[in-house]
Amino acid sequence: MSHQRAVKIGFIDYDGAVNSPESPTAIPVVSAVDPSVGELSVPDTTKKTLDLTLKHLWIEQLPEWRWDKRYEGLLSLSIDTLDPQEQKQTTTIISNAVEFSCKRNRVAPGLVARGMFGGVLIERKVNLSIDLVEIDKGFAGKYQEITSIIDGVEEIKTLDVLKGIPYLGVVSGLVKGAVEVFGKGSNDIVWSSIPTLSIDPPAGQPFLRSGMYVVFEERNIKGDAELNFPDMVFDRNMDRVRLTDTAAKDFEGDLSNCLVFSVDIKPRD
Repeated sequence: MSHQRAVKIGFIDYDGAVNSPESPTAIPVVSAVDPSVGELSVPDTTKKTLDLTLKHLWIEQLPEWRWDKRYEGLLSLSIDTLDPQEQKQTTTIISNAVEFSCKRNRVAPGLVARGMFGGVLIERKVNLSIDLVEIDKGFAGKYQEITSIIDGVEEIKTLDVLKGIPYLGVVSGLVKGAVEVFGKGSNDIVWSSIPTLSIDPPAGQPFLRSGMYVVFEERNIKGDAELNFPDMVFDRNMDRVRLTDTAAKDFEGDLSNCLVFSVDIKPRD
């Protein structure tokens, strides 16, 4: 039986948001489809660059039940970019990934303030593929072997398109191979989502803006309640997403796995 979980994508207007009524340190999470997100400014140049940085990945619980043991996992992100060296409007998909090991109800180490992509060249939209894969204990060490080139070369930990790094294709190939290997079991893939974020999206599609995004599962970890955007806030003091006080009581404190990442869009002539 597949344990893949549907996700929702929200937005935190960290600089301009009104604090939650329940706490002066809590910022509401709204849907990335919300018109208020579309009101945020965006560079008016035809081409733009995008940087994407992981804020944190919160692991509430992965499919393999481990109350007092560590989960081994892999978070992979892929994004499409225009080729800065070509005049034609061709796109290339680049991928980056981070392996993690942590207990339940923890922020995964190694993913805090981790740059993933720099200088991604875009015009009006990006397709962002998000894969969260649980690695079986017996294979945990293999990922480090496969991707040792990434950690061994400091300048390619954040894949910077505009610097013309020659390793982009190599790293993307390694990541794709790792996801295929470790995500081949139906129980291994937790998330596999490809949202399209757009400057001017059609109805029902998320906006692409500078700011912080939140990806979380549609249902709490027990699966007995649907999580909605009003149920969550970003707490400045805790520096992470949490349930509101009301939702925490309703759901008995059960959140879901959730990813917070920042997007920074800059003009490019």
